[in-house]
Amino acid sequence: MNTKEIQTKYGIIYTRNALILSDVKLECVPFTLTICTFLSLSGCIPEVLNCPDVKVTFIFSDIDSLFIYKIDEYPNEKYSKSSFDLVDEVHSKGKKRVILSTYDHIFDVIGRYEVKY
Repeated sequence: MNTKEIQTKYGIIYTRNALILSDVKLECVPFTLTICTFLSLSGCIPEVLNCPDVKVTFIFSDIDSLFIYKIDEYPNEKYSKSSFDLVDEVHSKGKKRVILSTYDHIFDVIGRYEVKY
């Protein structure tokens, strides 16, 4: 499995503890997942120190598949390059496979994604 870091407004979200969950909302119709987090900029590349955490929301829609793992139970962890990776796979209708790693959980999603700052 080939992965690539997804560039964000704050750079690459790199460290395991960079994202702390504040809320998770799952809707079945339509199949969407909203993950609200606090991002520590010291866990990004480039690193920003002595700065308060920022709110970042990850919205997944038009989902084909969703897997949620506890942090130490993700079977593909060895392929991760960052805490927000794009998997090099082809999916229908322009959908993407994204792996989002937070402090406690990993979300492996195939669908569309959007990041709100």
